[in-house]
Amino acid sequence: MAITPISWAAGVESPSVMAGGKKVSFADHLNRFLDQLEQSQNKANATLRDFLTGEAELHTVMIAAQEARLWLELSVQLRNKLVESYQEISRMQI
Repeated sequence: MAITPISWAAGVESPSVMAGGKKVSFADHLNRFLDQLEQSQNKANATLRDFLTGEAELHTVMIAAQEARLWLELSVQLRNKLVESYQEISRMQI
């Protein structure tokens, strides 16, 4: 039994193709997301370090910490959805 791919509507670009025509896989998107998460964590740590040395304001530290927290919450929710999707697929009968 052959599986036919989903065809996209005219004028709608496939999600695996970026504007430059370069193919981007799900793993590439996930790696880019995880890099952004790591950057936000590093920025929050650097801002806290700057605050402790007297180089940054408290509100800057709070903003960076909140941004890092939101990225972490988003990554946890993404992980939960991926696990849920995997479990749903594994329960499917073929």
